[in-house]
Amino acid sequence: MAKYNLMRTPIFLWQPVLLICLALVWRGTQLQADDEPTIPIPQTEEKLTDDTQTVDANADEKQPEGRKAVELEKVTVVIEGSDILRQEGIHEWAGKAGKLVVDYYPIFDKLLESDGYEPPNEVTIIFRKMDGVAFSTGTSIVISADWIKRMPDDFGMVAHELVHIIQSYPRRTGPGWITEGIADYIRHAHYEPEVPLPRINPDRAKYTDSYKTTAGFFIWIEKNYDAEFVKKLNIAMRERTYSDDIFEKHSGKSLDDLWNEYADTFRRNRER
Repeated sequence: MAKYNLMRTPIFLWQPVLLICLALVWRGTQLQADDEPTIPIPQTEEKLTDDTQTVDANADEKQPEGRKAVELEKVTVVIEGSDILRQEGIHEWAGKAGKLVVDYYPIFDKLLESDGYEPPNEVTIIFRKMDGVAFSTGTSIVISADWIKRMPDDFGMVAHELVHIIQSYPRRTGPGWITEGIADYIRHAHYEPEVPLPRINPDRAKYTDSYKTTAGFFIWIEKNYDAEFVKKLNIAMRERTYSDDIFEKHSGKSLDDLWNEYADTFRRNRER
């Protein structure tokens, strides 16, 4: 198992950086010295030594106004298993995923802020051999090594799982389609807005389909009714006050009426 600890440290005033410290810890049979893989460090700023480097933690996107965003104190990247350690491109991909987490965590936090709540200040990214794509648990994002081999450009799923860590909703707070819809809304509206959402089938799709379907619905609501609707929806989920009435409160229309109006935009386009 290779383990990377990315610790925040104030190198000089006004520009906090991350000091990347690489340490190899092996699970199971230890690799022979001749077999130990080299771990490339993504080039960003000045290289300090052979195994440390500064990384700019500030993303280009302007953060919303309000309370100061939470900045991560620690990001740990773990690669489980010697076979995954030798997977081509895994270390470079892990480095990019780590930088994504550092850059976008304060941005996503500000988009989903609410009074009296601060998200966790550390994140662990784990790469392992497993089915599926990825999932989050607590402060960890677990990613399928096989998936990134097949889909090496899919960093959007890291953004999606990172949102779940920031959400950290209490149990029984509201429907799961809201939670997943908000995560994909952040992904597609604020991380990769240039990636088009798939067209829905207006006769079969439903707002409860979650993920991209629900994200597209939320984006449409913000464009047509309330530009801060998702932030208000997030607060209701976090404070356990969610009900379907929130849609009518902020748009003047019921949830079902809003969905039908949204679906009609696809019907009209289909008829052209």
